[in-house]
Amino acid sequence: NTSFGYNSFGNIGDGNSARNVAIGALSMAVNTTGTENTAIGSTSLTANLTGNSNVAVGSGALGGNDADFNTGVGTLGLSQVADGVKNTSLGANSGTVIISGNFNTIIGADANTLSDLSNTIAVGGSTKVGCNNCAVYGDSTTGINSGFGTNHPTAKIHVVASDTNVIRTSL
Repeated sequence: NTSFGYNSFGNIGDGNSARNVAIGALSMAVNTTGTENTAIGSTSLTANLTGNSNVAVGSGALGGNDADFNTGVGTLGLSQVADGVKNTSLGANSGTVIISGNFNTIIGADANTLSDLSNTIAVGGSTKVGCNNCAVYGDSTTGINSGFGTNHPTAKIHVVASDTNVIRTSL
């Protein structure tokens, strides 16, 4: 284990934790048996007792986490996750609603789920996804154009099947 910062990795526990990195005040402060975690930023992974294989980069990232295989990058990224697994967030304040949800991918500052959901994808600043097994691209107030097979989409969904077949749909 490697730590640097005030009370980082403050609780060595029973010596069963291994291969952890804690950099920043109170990062991994209560870890006891969690292994292979990386916490960079003050209070990142601060509540982690037994969670394994997590990556937290940013102040407060994964601050409430005690689960496995979560990645939070950005200030307060996935800060409320307690026991949800295999969640990924990138962006300040992203994924802060998820507590027990699993398999979520949240990308963009302030992007989130509307409740504690699983199997979601939210991409774009302030984007919110509101149902399990759903993907949302872009904030509903501004919307975005999505292109498949084109680098310049001109509709909400713009699919180019080949040079002669173009499908454009506005929803």
